[in-house]
Amino acid sequence: SSSPPPRGPRAVGASPTANMQSLGRLPEFPERQLGYQVEHFALHKVVGEGAWGKVCLASPRFDLPGVGAGRGYCAIKMMKRADLDEHEMTERARTEREIMEGLPAHPFVIRLYAAFEDAERLYFAMEYCLGGDLFYHLDLRKSFPEPTVRFYCAQLALALGHLHAHGVCYRDLKTENLMLDARGYLKVIDFGLSKPGVHSATAGAKTVCGTPSYLAPETLMRKGYGHAADWWALGILAFELRVGLPPWHEEADDKRRLFRHICLEPVKLPLEVDVSLTFRTFLAAILKKNPAQRLGARGAAEVQAHKLFAGVPWDRLRAAALPAPITPKLDPLDLTCNFPEEFTRIPVRSEDRVSTPGGSMVLNGEVVENMFRDKLANLQESRRNSEVFKSDNSLLKSTFGLSFQDSDRAPSPPPPTRQSTTTGHGGGGGGAEADAAA
Repeated sequence: SSSPPPRGPRAVGASPTANMQSLGRLPEFPERQLGYQVEHFALHKVVGEGAWGKVCLASPRFDLPGVGAGRGYCAIKMMKRADLDEHEMTERARTEREIMEGLPAHPFVIRLYAAFEDAERLYFAMEYCLGGDLFYHLDLRKSFPEPTVRFYCAQLALALGHLHAHGVCYRDLKTENLMLDARGYLKVIDFGLSKPGVHSATAGAKTVCGTPSYLAPETLMRKGYGHAADWWALGILAFELRVGLPPWHEEADDKRRLFRHICLEPVKLPLEVDVSLTFRTFLAAILKKNPAQRLGARGAAEVQAHKLFAGVPWDRLRAAALPAPITPKLDPLDLTCNFPEEFTRIPVRSEDRVSTPGGSMVLNGEVVENMFRDKLANLQESRRNSEVFKSDNSLLKSTFGLSFQDSDRAPSPPPPTRQSTTTGHGGGGGGAEADAAA
């Protein structure tokens, strides 16, 4: 059975102020060679579940060198090795770990503390963000006012700029992959679909992957794509945060119609939603169908220079010195109070389960982590569940009349033998061998 979260001043700080400063921060891990095992941590509650396993709130159980006992918290993502192997996701998990280990620290990108494994599972120990994900807060409020949208988009402009500067195309921006820390600032999580080695706005990746509502036109048209696809996703996210639903949400059940709209139809704001002219021009610029003409195609600085962000004190934003529009609840007796009960009531030791229909996916015969969550009933339907399946080419072929034989994976030589690997926080994606061959 799971142990209850540590209580009292020793675990969470002697005062609310100390608590706010320390929650979600785990002291620096010692060198990975020390050989962490899951037994070194107390697993308190489940805070997330996906196709390959679950994520738990955890704390060091023993007095580990450089860590101590009960001195901090982390999120441990646990992925079942058999499921990863069965669905050909082990290489994607390895790529996720390599990306997280290789990225320099950034205030708006989640930190990986350690990656380890045992005979049954792969584990990532990461920063714990006690504020929950942005989907949870959007669900509570239905939509955000424009200043709040600007606050979050400004952070994402910096985070995406950081990823792109280090050759990473993120490929799965959505509210579920954005966590709030104790101060109410964003952290980008889940690099399972990310692709390293991309240094262009319009080229470097081919695989159709991500969450359907956020896919860029060039991704669907199989012309090759690059960092501009992430800026398109930021535009879709900005629309969703302001309106409460993504564009063409009524087509969520019919992916053929949804994909046609993405590629051929303009994005239209609902008449009843009050937005400024500046916000409209931002959406028009960042949602251009042509990636070479899209806002951000010339780099993150171009996005930051848009009038929507006029007056943003970027240095203070990076330092988290601005008041956040949403301050997460802080309960020293319940460090998971900002996570939905559908997760927190799952027993920590319950058998990992592969859940059903969901949203992040890889098309063209690739394995799909489909976490597509229907939002048709004012965000009441949860999109958090996942389905793992293989897709044939018929969906995109019948939608656009095109042939889709290429992907990030090299077509000619047989795939190399997959090796077991150590993985981390967030969800499967981004295959190392496939992307390296592209």
